[in-house]
Amino acid sequence: MALIDKIFGRKKTLSELNRQELRKEEILLTKQRDRLFKRIEQISTDKQKIFQHGATQKSPELRKALAQDFEMKTQEQLMAARELNLRSKELLTVGRLRMVKENTERGKSMGRLNLTGKDVAKISQ
Repeated sequence: MALIDKIFGRKKTLSELNRQELRKEEILLTKQRDRLFKRIEQISTDKQKIFQHGATQKSPELRKALAQDFEMKTQEQLMAARELNLRSKELLTVGRLRMVKENTERGKSMGRLNLTGKDVAKISQ
């Protein structure tokens, strides 16, 4: 079924996913977030190398070129940081939704009163 969905481009919304699918999404988001962490750290070390190299240079042309490289790395780091922020929020959302689904399933099986949605509606009236 998943292959057919990928072929035809159908995609479930977040609320339509079951517990296992939510867990898969959570794992994928965690991997993406970890990749972004590593990318930001790599950019940061590259910026430090560029800075150190620029500090030792005497030529204004080389320093200007290194400053442009540094600025490019800074912009790349900002873009990666924005994406990391987005992935972190998505991960929190998926994790919370998964916990809610797990708790509602557990609540149905553990309850002694076997309350349904109809019962709650009658009580609230």
